Amino acid sequence: MRNENARILNENESMRNENESMRNENGSLRNEIESIRDENERILNENDRILNENEKISNDLTSLRNDLEAEKAQHAQDLGALKEVTLLLIPLHLRVLLDLARTKVLEHLGHETWEGLRGGSNVCQLTDTIFNELNRRGVSHHPSHKSISFLCSYNNIRRAGNVAAHSAKEDEVRNAVTTQSLESHDRQCLENLFSYAYNGAQV
Repeated sequence: MRNENARILNENESMRNENESMRNENGSLRNEIESIRDENERILNENDRILNENEKISNDLTSLRNDLEAEKAQHAQDLGALKEVTLLLIPLHLRVLLDLARTKVLEHLGHETWEGLRGGSNVCQLTDTIFNELNRRGVSHHPSHKSISFLCSYNNIRRAGNVAAHSAKEDEVRNAVTTQSLESHDRQCLENLFSYAYNGAQV
């Protein structure tokens, strides 16, 4: 009987030890589960932070794209305005060239004004007078007969010009000449007059 009681006591002790071990294991599992929960919470928070950061980056990119589009539109507008100004200046610069050529003619022929040089001559007579006098005096780079006729006539270039542009530089006048069609009568005369007005310089 004593042996049986001892056996039962031993079994009870073994079961108590096993239960204690299971309780310890359950506690360890609870700790591990808690650790996993904490890790999941950390990951969720990190994901939220990344999402917020991505949203901020996306908003910044959208803002930059909008700024870039606005800059492009402004650049296109400025470029258009610049082209308009350039087109307005071209006839003025060409007028400068004609006036410079007329001034050179007056200097070479010893007259103060174009009206004084012209007198009562018509365009053909004035052209012949200027051409012959420049030839007789051996003037370098003097324009052709056709170009002098162009210079003496009230042409479209002079009609579109303006005295306000007389401060134009040589390169500005050259650029204005190059806007004219290469094969046009005006272009040939303007190139010839440019060489005369600027002492042999070429367009």
